[in-house]
Amino acid sequence: MTELPVAPLDAATRTLCAQAYWDLGFAREAEELLLGDGFSAIGPPVGLNLPAVLQHVQHSLRIRRQRDRALLLCWVLAAFCVAGPLLITRNTKDFAPTTFGVACGLGSVAALAWTLCTVARWLRVYPAFAMLRASASPVASAPPLPPDMHGQIVADQGTNVVCYAAGSPTPFAGFGELVDDKVMVHLPLVMVPVNAREKKDKGTPAPTQPIDATDLHIFLRNEMGRDSGVKGLEIVSNLFVRGDAANGIKGLWPGGKETRPSRQAHALIYSAGINDPGDRAQTYLTFQAVRHGGMLVVTMHVRIREQHERMSLEIASVVAAPLAGKYTTAGGGIPRSAGGLRAHARWWALMELPAALTEAWTGPVIRFVTRRLKLRARMETLRAIRAGRMPDRGARTSMRRWVMDPARIQYQEEADARDILQRLRKALFDHLVDYFEMHGIATDELLRIRDNVLIVEMNFKPQV
Repeated sequence: MTELPVAPLDAATRTLCAQAYWDLGFAREAEELLLGDGFSAIGPPVGLNLPAVLQHVQHSLRIRRQRDRALLLCWVLAAFCVAGPLLITRNTKDFAPTTFGVACGLGSVAALAWTLCTVARWLRVYPAFAMLRASASPVASAPPLPPDMHGQIVADQGTNVVCYAAGSPTPFAGFGELVDDKVMVHLPLVMVPVNAREKKDKGTPAPTQPIDATDLHIFLRNEMGRDSGVKGLEIVSNLFVRGDAANGIKGLWPGGKETRPSRQAHALIYSAGINDPGDRAQTYLTFQAVRHGGMLVVTMHVRIREQHERMSLEIASVVAAPLAGKYTTAGGGIPRSAGGLRAHARWWALMELPAALTEAWTGPVIRFVTRRLKLRARMETLRAIRAGRMPDRGARTSMRRWVMDPARIQYQEEADARDILQRLRKALFDHLVDYFEMHGIATDELLRIRDNVLIVEMNFKPQV
């Protein structure tokens, strides 16, 4: 059978790793987003491998800093070539020949600077080429992160706590665009026994068993994992906490409140968000399907709450769109051969040489000032925390939300997202019906709601 083209499983991660070498502005912004101030949470990865992206971001910025140091030496050599000979031969008959020698020396230093810029450009372009054209693993093709930084980012990959900013429009903003910008179902279902008259031919119906929200939550997680109708579905119980409320949850601070909130909460913490949710902390059952190599991620969040023999069912569907065009420019600009890469490196190094020579001495100054300002802001935040004035710990955004473009959801992505969401909703209600029947609860109202939900038209247009 003919094999049709399939995107690599990490296509979105590879694209961003390549972009980190191609676009230093993106690399600096990504470093700030992932490392930040050390107090705010990191947004959910949503189809991206954050440690791999950060590895390549750090490597790209390291190459830039090494280039700046080498060009600073070129400035020193140029100053030595000019000042030394001219001062020695001043007011002598050897001054004119010395001037010619100085010009030759400056030309040699300029050639050295061009060579250094070419090498730096090659060191940045070739990894981007390897990310997009070769099969090397993004994690293995860049120097590893420091152990403490790597551990922190890896912990953020497998999270069961989503800490979102207090100003976020929805708890799910970091996952992408909310479909229809509204909750699909939020109706109280009355827990009544099955009508005995309807089952008079089948014997006496079983008495109604009490429903526990945690038991139903676990039941749905297990049954959806077994039979969801969606291939490669990831299921996790997530505690969603608003950033200004995270300070009140003791279990989120194993390292103290002067650090980031933990993204790995004990089961007792997120189970409390099922049975007794707070005003700004609730537990959702999250179903996530990654398609097109991570370019499309469909997520459905389900919340169940039972009180006074009534059950509320909340379903929110979120779609993470493909990457925006400005974050995929490396793919269109990288030559397709080694010879083309070398020519590209030489030409662009020549074009960038004046700016690179200027940045060689302005860059360290800007970085020094920036570090001082960040350190001052960090110390002020630390003083505020020690004084009891807790900042908003929520993630301002997620990398996926930052780099995606909802307008790039084309027909195929929209069709796949619709199919996944319809399959998930159908399987969810089928298992709910099974659970109701197992506990002797009437399913008439649930079936009516299911029919209404499954025919709802989903709007994938970006919200204004």
